[in-house]
Amino acid sequence: MRAMSWAAGMLLLPVMIWGQTTAPAQASAPQSSAAPATTIRVATRLVYVDVVVRDSSGRCVRGLKQADFKVAEDGKPQAVDFFNEHSYDLASAKAAPAAKANAGLTFANVPEDGTASGSINMLLFDMVNTPLTDQQFARGQMLKFLKALPPGQQIALFVLTDRLHMVQSFTGSSDLLVQAADLLKAKPSELIRSQSEMMQTSDIYSRWEAAIGRSPSAEADGGSITSRWAKEDTLYDAVNADTRARITILAFADLAHATSGYSGRKNLLWLSASFPTAVGAYMQLDNPAMSAAEQIGDIEGSRETANLIASMQIAVYPINVMGVQTDFVGAQSSGDSSVGAGASSAAMVNTMRGTFNTRNVLRNNMDNIAHQTGGESFYSTNDLAWALRRGIEDGSNFYTVAYRPQNQNWNGAFRNIHVVVDKKGTSLTYRRGYYAYADQPSANDAQEILHRALQPGTPDSTVLRLNSRVTLPDPKHATTWVDSRIDPRTVEFSVDANGHHHAQLLVLLIALTDSTTQPAQPPQSAGVVNLDLDQDAFADALKRGIPVHQEITLPAGKYRLRFGVCDIENRRMGTLDMPVNVGG
Repeated sequence: MRAMSWAAGMLLLPVMIWGQTTAPAQASAPQSSAAPATTIRVATRLVYVDVVVRDSSGRCVRGLKQADFKVAEDGKPQAVDFFNEHSYDLASAKAAPAAKANAGLTFANVPEDGTASGSINMLLFDMVNTPLTDQQFARGQMLKFLKALPPGQQIALFVLTDRLHMVQSFTGSSDLLVQAADLLKAKPSELIRSQSEMMQTSDIYSRWEAAIGRSPSAEADGGSITSRWAKEDTLYDAVNADTRARITILAFADLAHATSGYSGRKNLLWLSASFPTAVGAYMQLDNPAMSAAEQIGDIEGSRETANLIASMQIAVYPINVMGVQTDFVGAQSSGDSSVGAGASSAAMVNTMRGTFNTRNVLRNNMDNIAHQTGGESFYSTNDLAWALRRGIEDGSNFYTVAYRPQNQNWNGAFRNIHVVVDKKGTSLTYRRGYYAYADQPSANDAQEILHRALQPGTPDSTVLRLNSRVTLPDPKHATTWVDSRIDPRTVEFSVDANGHHHAQLLVLLIALTDSTTQPAQPPQSAGVVNLDLDQDAFADALKRGIPVHQEITLPAGKYRLRFGVCDIENRRMGTLDMPVNVGG
């Protein structure tokens, strides 16, 4: 098969495909001289809702049945098509068995083994939204939690800087997670100022103005120089907050793609000092600095990410790393943080009022994120390790209900979900709705999407489930072989009138060095898998997977082989990271 053109200056090698999964292998199939067969697509949309039920004492309620649940969408009752209870008792939980040795260099982007709790957990250490001093405290609490990791849990560790990075894939090993977390070093974020820093700056402005006095001409021209500086600082903070929000939204989208191959609930434990994003019905077009077109585009992107979070059953647990907060003026500031406030006591009141309002806005945003996604928010606690443990335990005892929406008008409007349980004295936590967008493929080119997903440090995408086996060079063959299997249950097929299943998959294998620098022309192998499967071939693919054989020439050294597959029809992806040592 002819290799596809990828990027200028990159080395391309042919891709070889096994068996009857390619179009040429199906050439002998009888062809009709009539008009082309009509393509039939079968799609069923289910809305999954994970419900945590607590009694009046806050304890998780177990043993409920499907008949106990009633679900409504926009006030209209919906028939429950699927129901399941997930129960996890931390006191009796047992540690997961030790992982098997990685014999033969085999890899998978979704492990076959399940979890004892029925859910998986993502721990996000947010550096871009957290000042340096708060990072240091949060890191210590995170290590405390990981060293006493509850058994039977699968956790992946992510860090957010300029973009999302996965520093440890899903594992139940406390040692591996502690080792990865220990390597994280706190570093200042250029996009956020701490409350103390803002107090100090305002204090400096007040002292400066008191020293030079007010100028009538300056007042006539729109205020003193210090008041103009303060306005510039406010604008600067607003621009940085917008930048942080965009980085955060992209990170959430990456998290959704990275965990989409895992069935069931995912708990996102978000350690941060600021939570600059919104989900659900609370998104508003209220940014006066943006044009109407820019606002719509930004909100649309946020809503798409919110839908990803909802459809992938991600419950967000925002954890405020600033600990117990009260109305105070830190030792770094005199409290005279209101320009031209006059008496110091009045300035102190203004400073305290400002911190009070800021804290309330932050908590409201945290509560909204948790409420809309079915998680729980934690603030005003110095025991972040306890909050992490509580989030995992509560996020592992839940009921899953699913329904097919009666309203088939996918007009992009927000739809409210309401769940009730026929048991008195209970409170429910669940996601509160979704945006009714029609399923549409991304407008971006499949090659561009796949290339971006295979960049160094990018978390694996698990929408398409992959497993691969690497065979290193030996006297019989000088190249490195990569034999992969694609799970056909994650591929969207079209079916023609003859019962043949059709799909087109773009595949790419690229060899990156195991270092911070990459060659200008990394070795790679790319091509298109054209699937035309009759009933027998499709049944065989369901049992064995869709096989892909690739060969790549590599000098001796350490590499991270990045294998990716993109469904060209809908841009769904799967990627896999494989560290290997050639000639070592």
